[in-house]
Amino acid sequence: MLKDEGWAKRPKFEEVLLYENPVNMQSAGLGLSYRFRPTGLIIATDYVMNRFDVEVSDYGANSYREIDVIQNIGRLGIEYSALNVYSLRAGVEYIDYLVDRWLKLPANIDSFRMTGGLLYNYGLWAIELKLAYGDAFIDDSDASRRHLSSILWFTRSIL
Repeated sequence: MLKDEGWAKRPKFEEVLLYENPVNMQSAGLGLSYRFRPTGLIIATDYVMNRFDVEVSDYGANSYREIDVIQNIGRLGIEYSALNVYSLRAGVEYIDYLVDRWLKLPANIDSFRMTGGLLYNYGLWAIELKLAYGDAFIDDSDASRRHLSSILWFTRSIL
């Protein structure tokens, strides 16, 4: 007969906590826009600063790390509307932040993105095409990532 009195019982796997990664974020931003009335032209800019408090507890490796990460985001955009039917948009976005995904080696990652779009309104319907091209690179290395994306939206307004 097998008795397990006095022996530790093995916990269920789903009840074992191996890793925790809480992240707290604070964010502040400021934006400005100006509309040139007779031309239908809008220019907008904004700046956002995000602060992340990151903690990592790896119970399996018995290690704990923490870091504060500051992320800066700047955007500039322009939109031209004609006859409340057509809109043409273009913009740029720049992101600069110190990041350390696994909290071992901090690296300064810069990201640059250009965006564009075209909107056509027909009654209650709108068709919008959005395009984006981006490039992200790590300072002091040749590592880089480029991406191109697009999306086509068909939407209908509700009265």
